[in-house]
Formats: sequence, C-alpha cells, structure tokens
Amino acid sequence: TLGGRSDRVLVAMPPRQSVCSSHAELSIAAQQMAALATDLQELSLKDTAAWEQQQPGVMRQLRAIMQQLAPEGDPLHVTMMRAISEKAAPSPAASSRRASASSHASESWILQNFTNHHQTSLVSGDAPEEEPEHHPRPLEKSRSEIVRDVRGTEKGIEVFEKLHSWDFNVLDYVALPEVQGCQLTALVDIIMTERPSMSTACRARLTDPQSSVSFRSKLQNFFRACEEVPMPGPYHNHTHLCDVAQSMNAVFESELMAIVTSPFDRFLGVVAGAIHDLGHPGTNNMFHINSHSDLARTYNDTSVLESYHVAKAFDIMHKDPNCNWWGMLTQQYTFPSGDVVKPRQRARQVLVQCVVGTDMTKHDKHKNELKAWATSFCEEHDPKDLRSTACVGSPSKANQSPSRRMPLEDGSPASPSRGQVGLVVKGNYLVRSGKDALDLMEWALHACDISNPAKVQPLAVAWAHRVSEEFWAQGDQEKALGLPVSYLCERSGASIPKSQIGFIQFVIQPYYSQICRVFPELQMASDFLDANLEFWKARAAEETAQAGEGAA
Repeated sequence: TLGGRSDRVLVAMPPRQSVCSSHAELSIAAQQMAALATDLQELSLKDTAAWEQQQPGVMRQLRAIMQQLAPEGDPLHVTMMRAISEKAAPSPAASSRRASASSHASESWILQNFTNHHQTSLVSGDAPEEEPEHHPRPLEKSRSEIVRDVRGTEKGIEVFEKLHSWDFNVLDYVALPEVQGCQLTALVDIIMTERPSMSTACRARLTDPQSSVSFRSKLQNFFRACEEVPMPGPYHNHTHLCDVAQSMNAVFESELMAIVTSPFDRFLGVVAGAIHDLGHPGTNNMFHINSHSDLARTYNDTSVLESYHVAKAFDIMHKDPNCNWWGMLTQQYTFPSGDVVKPRQRARQVLVQCVVGTDMTKHDKHKNELKAWATSFCEEHDPKDLRSTACVGSPSKANQSPSRRMPLEDGSPASPSRGQVGLVVKGNYLVRSGKDALDLMEWALHACDISNPAKVQPLAVAWAHRVSEEFWAQGDQEKALGLPVSYLCERSGASIPKSQIGFIQFVIQPYYSQICRVFPELQMASDFLDANLEFWKARAAEETAQAGEGAA
C-alpha cells in the first residue's frame, strides 16, 4: 500500500505477460497505474530513486503492472515511467501541469498509448467507447446564494417546510427555478446545512480538520459531476435520485435511527440515496443479462446495475481529485473517549452495501431479515418510547446480553448477529453495534427506493406513469433484439392500475409493515399506501367497466 494507505487494494491481474489480452484487463491496469501516479503526487518525492528507498512495495507493484502492459525493454515502458516520474516530481512546472490535469487524463493517456501500441493483441469488439472526462461545470451561484434564493420565495418556503418529512414533494422541488441544473447538488447541500451535525461529523474525520471548506467544495463538485452523468429514463433519472436521498433524510428523523446511527452514518445514508441509481441506462438487470451487455459481462450477471452505480460514483472521485471528498477522510480517528473508528473504510462499506442492497432480487431476503430483527427488537423495546426512563434507566434483557460496547462507525469488529437484540447502554441511550446500524440503513434505502406507492397520491400517480413508460420502452427494445419481454414490460394490453395493485399488495405492503414496526414515525407511508391502493382499485374498476362497454 502507498504511504501506509491501506484503503487501496489493487485488482488481481492475470499472470505476467508482455501485454494484456483484453481491453478490460488493459483498462484495469491503466486505472491502477493512474491511481498510483495520483497518489505519488502527494508524496513530493524527488525521483524514482527516492520512491525505491521510501516505498519499495509500491514500486514493485508499479513495475509489475507495467510489465503486463509492455516488456521492460519496450520503449513505451520507459516512456511511461518517465511520464509518471515527471507527473509526481515536486517541481513548479510539474505542479502547474498537475493543476491542469487529473488522474483521469493519466488513465486516458495510458489507455490510448498502450491500445495503439498493441492494437492487434486486443480482443476484437471488446473495447467500449471512450468515456468522456468528468469536469463538472461550476455553479453559477454559491451554495449560500442558492439556499438564500430558494428560502426567499413563497414556493421555496412551502417546499422546504417538509424537507425532513416523508411527504416532501420532490417534483415541486426540482421545478424550482432556483435549483435548475443543480437539483441534486443543492438538495444534499441544503440537507447538510439543516443538519449541522453531519458537517461537524465529517470535519472531525478529515485528514486535516481545517480543510472542511475544501471537503464541502469537493462534495459539491462530486454531485455536480453526478448530475452530468446521462440518465435518459423517464423514471430512473436525477429526480429519482433526489427523491430517494430526501426519503433517506426523512427516515433519519426516526427515534431509532437517531440513536443507532451516528451523524457520519446519516451523512453517508443520504449520499447513498443520491448515488444509488447513478448512470442508470433505463433498462433493468434482466435486460442486460439476457442481452449479454458490457455491464453484465463486467459484473458477472450479479447485481449488475447496482454494482455499476456505486462503481461509477467512486470512479468520478478517483478520476477527478477535485471531486474526491472520500479521499479526504482519514484512515483512522480516535475519539476523546478512546474509541477508534475508520471513516474511509466505513464510508466505503456503507455506500457499497447499501447501494448493492437495492437490487430487487434481494427484496425477499431483506424482508425476512427485517422481520426477524423487528420481532426480536420489539419484544424488548417499544420503538415509540426509546428515550424513556423505563427503556434506558432500568436493566433489561438487552442490557444483560453478552454484547459488548463498541464504536458505532467501526464495522470491523465482531458484532451481534442479525436477529439478536444486542442493545447496550452508551451515555444516556440504548445503542446497537455499527453492524446493526449498517443493516438498518441498507433496509431503509431499499424501502426508499421502492417508496413511490407509499408517497402522497399525486406523486404516486406521477411515478407510476413514469416507471410504466420506462418498462414499456425496455419491452420495445427486447422485442427488437429478439429477447424475451421482461415482466411488466409488455406495452400491449398493459394496465397501470392493475400493475400497481399487484405491486402494492405483494411487494410494498409486506415490506412496509415491517419497516413501520421499526420506524413507527413512518406511519404516514403506510397510510398513503392504503389510500393509493384504494385509488388504483377504483381506476381498475373504471378500466374494466370501460372495456365492458366497448365489448358491448
């Protein structure tokens, strides 16, 4: 690892050879070399001799990767080492070049040169189109100006009055003139402004706590870059990202989440909601698996899109240092109490597990685990009264459990298994382990991702039409490609009311019945579900009546 930075794990490469056998392997090697080159900038070492002396392990890794791209005697091998050396050297000229170039440019350079040099060795048809660089457009206004302008309008006041509530109207929000072109950036920033504990928690976990302004700026740049990632679907678009991010923010209003999760976890939960479908192409996993798409091959038919979304988010950060807020987090942080946490590891863990957990194939697993957790927890505690004296002040079976006290944000130590209550007293509250906090956030993000039928009726209806249009467009593509048409993707004879009735009754209601046990503050969602079910039943009856009249 580089300079003691144990977060970077290089992808295992094929056996040593003079050149990578496919574009995929070449891309991995190029990405690894670009990452090492970017990190070497931070060491300010004078030359390769200094690298060899201070970082021999890194140099072995670097040379091993380069050896797979070109033999050691190859002129291109020498050229590449010289380019990395020049890029990392701490001279004024090099510093100027670094200011205008990103690690993505390094990766592009590597890919272009090695691909051209060994074009005949690459597998035909394996190379994807070159991906454009991420250089997010700066905001025309500062964050404070955006917040001020939004808060200064009658409509803005009305919309943001419910920023922390389940009945926040995301369609009204994205229509505000003040946030056009920066809806996702502005939403996350306003949430952090409204929740100063998030900013405080992030600042405490930076490598340099005095650089909190830079952290906030990189976070903003990151979401600006996310907003420029194409999302062509009528449903899976940036508005959906805003919806799920805000829904997670609303879930964090619950008593249980306030106790179990740390402010840093809550920040990560909102970020997970904001990136969970980043770059969604408008077609589902089954489409990609059946069509053997590049994404399906890359992620081996397993949580294809979900893996892509979270990888895309980290790609943005690694390819543009100005977007890399994650890289500013410290490897390890010690609280005054002596508790040790690993912020960068925790951030990676939360974002990956929560986003991949939105795969619908995991729905039944989530439901069963959530039910077991809720049953075990509610036998001991009333979620509506977690802060009561009876719950905190008196001994309980949970307090007598063998579970040991541990930092909330450190998911590495052993923790109680799912289904065990495992509550312990910490300060004035009952808390669980960091692992349980992560599970709850994963289940909550999945609930937010499928929450459309559990929103106020105008939103539920609008989202139902959007998702139907996206499904039908996929069905049209599947027919054109000679693929089997996926469930709910057949346009002919489709009924939105009937599909919504089935979705609510067999998917959403069973899951939300457990979510609301754990988070009783979300009773509003259950009420909306009941009302929307009745609405769709009435629309289905009207469809049936109209069909009968037409037949007559």
